[in-house]
Amino acid sequence: MKKHLLLLLLFLPVMILPGQTITLQLGPSFSELKWENSLVKDEMFDKNVTGLNVLLGIDYLDLKYFNLTSGLGFIQKGGKDSMLVTNVMGEDGAMTLFRIRLDYLTINTAAVFKVPVKDFIFPYILIGPRFDYLISYNEDNNIIKQFDDSNHLNRFSYGFITSAGIRFAVKKIQLGIVFNYYLNLNKIVDYTSDKNVTNTLIDHTWNLDFQLGYKF
Repeated sequence: MKKHLLLLLLFLPVMILPGQTITLQLGPSFSELKWENSLVKDEMFDKNVTGLNVLLGIDYLDLKYFNLTSGLGFIQKGGKDSMLVTNVMGEDGAMTLFRIRLDYLTINTAAVFKVPVKDFIFPYILIGPRFDYLISYNEDNNIIKQFDDSNHLNRFSYGFITSAGIRFAVKKIQLGIVFNYYLNLNKIVDYTSDKNVTNTLIDHTWNLDFQLGYKF
């Protein structure tokens, strides 16, 4: 219940009024996972994979150097790694590439600090709370599924979104590009078994989006 209330607080039902801007962000997401198991020396799935990011937002309380923005979207996270596969006889086979793909709904509300240049160029930075929910996953093995089946998969991820970007305004149309980094405050998996085997899984995710906006 508290998590659903947080969702509502992050994405306020803002009415579209004069002076507000509807925005669409679209671009690739880049991410890697960090899976640590106390029985394995090396970190796994820490190779980068590319996914998709889409975010629909609204800018409001628009002042010269500051505004608020709220967004609702979809982002793909994940990682990949090569592992040595053995056959049924226990003999070593070939190195095989395994991928994990995590599909999230994401929601945020953030403060935007901007510096207008000649009334049509707006460099800015952005920071605010973020809340993600895992809606599906796809993998070449059963890493995620084993934690999901045992109820040790955390489908809720929360933290901050931090951004740096620039927008160009042409009358009511805005075009731009922005770099976003997703800072997490909790783990996808944080589990210690009865045999004292620990498993932790986190992601590092960032994206580069192209922006299109319309100011009412």
